[in-house]
Amino acid sequence: MIFSSFVDNSKKYLIQSFIWVTALKKRACIESSQIHLCFSNDVDKKVTEYFANLGLLISFGDTIDKRSKPLNKLNQLKFLKKKRYKKIILSDTDIVFEKSALNWLSKKYIIGANLFVGRPPYRVFKELIKTFNISNDSCFRELSDSRKIEENFSLANNILGSIYSIDGEYFSDLSNDWEEISYMCLEKIDFIKPYERNIDQIAMTLAIEKQNILSTILSPTLNVTPRNKNLFIFDSDIESIDALHFHEDFSMETGLLQSQDTSHSLIKERIESINRDLSNNGIEDFIEIISKI
Repeated sequence: MIFSSFVDNSKKYLIQSFIWVTALKKRACIESSQIHLCFSNDVDKKVTEYFANLGLLISFGDTIDKRSKPLNKLNQLKFLKKKRYKKIILSDTDIVFEKSALNWLSKKYIIGANLFVGRPPYRVFKELIKTFNISNDSCFRELSDSRKIEENFSLANNILGSIYSIDGEYFSDLSNDWEEISYMCLEKIDFIKPYERNIDQIAMTLAIEKQNILSTILSPTLNVTPRNKNLFIFDSDIESIDALHFHEDFSMETGLLQSQDTSHSLIKERIESINRDLSNNGIEDFIEIISKI
């Protein structure tokens, strides 16, 4: 199994990448050899050397299109296709993984995904499917039946976003379609507006459709944030709090995570625990490196 993420050139994303790596190594017990960071070519060499010295797998890529910066994550695909992995976990770096999350991510799903935080309504997808000559509709039908929804398909799995757990045997074909459809969506960007930032997510949905494979929604407990203290209603077991999706909730000065005054007490405890891991693994040294560039 390999965990992979793309890192753009900003202090925010560089700090997130440190937290992401530390969480995988310290909290999820993932070996360095199973962690891949794909950096924007603009990232300073001191930063990439720092991560390379940790034994991580490193690759690089250029900005694909400024109209949809998340498409930069496609840069990961070339590296990931070089070696056959049993499971490929693609995620953003604003995810803190816990060891218990592996119970979900390693299950035998063709693809496990939370498809998507801010995507167009169902009618846009139907038009794109027609335009791109994608004939299958099993993924849409499966999810909409399970969630008992109709045209407002954007409600289907609006829980997390930013994590794909893909079985290795399907990865090559799926990623080829993901990349191809991403560029096709760029050509139709006026039709997709105002969701152009979500082209990567739109394209993944269409790639799943084209491959006619099932998308399984990951556990809602994978999306615990300091801003959302109501997700405990899904499962009263504290061990079900598998990951922290922290977005802007960290300090640019110290690199440590922050909770709000109104956050659930268990969230505050979890953040304090994560911050201890970060401090014990040299976050101060990393902040010093990026403050000089």
